[in-house]
Amino acid sequence: MKPTEAAALLTIAAAYDNRKPDADQAKAWAMALDGLRFEDCRDVVVAHYRRSREWLMPVDVIGGVKRVRDKRIADFGPIPAPNHLDPASETFDQDYRRYMIETTRAIGDGTLRPEHVPPPAALTSRDVIRELGQAQSVAAADAVRDLRAAHADAKRELQAAAAEEKRQRDEKQAAREAAREADRKARAARDEEATA
Repeated sequence: MKPTEAAALLTIAAAYDNRKPDADQAKAWAMALDGLRFEDCRDVVVAHYRRSREWLMPVDVIGGVKRVRDKRIADFGPIPAPNHLDPASETFDQDYRRYMIETTRAIGDGTLRPEHVPPPAALTSRDVIRELGQAQSVAAADAVRDLRAAHADAKRELQAAAAEEKRQRDEKQAAREAAREADRKARAARDEEATA
């Protein structure tokens, strides 16, 4: 998130709770909300003040955005299999994982909705006849099993990526808090020297 977007969020919050936002607060909020979409954050801020008088902090926005994204993904339902990937391709597994990660991210962002997804390619009578053949049935079962395994792998990778993003955000937050504490101690030391 850019500091200008964070400043806009703080301005919205100030309209509700009379806080006095400044450029430093906007920079701090931008760091804390790094990687989140402004639109989602704005919606969370407005929703927060519709139901609460409590003071809003970045952690509240982060939690709210996570809930919004999770709900979009759950409401979307099963992600359709990609029509454009060839299961016989050597790079199918990697392509399928990339498709699942990108599609899940787009669903979470709200840029991909069920009505935007094209219907699966229609089966021709030739495809049906081929599917009825025993050798093709075995190959189809193998392809389905491979697709399911690739889907499970992609889901694990997406969860690992989300955990890594959270770990990085937590590290950034800890570094910011350590810097604030060091700054407070330095100011206190300067104040003591000035009064001595």
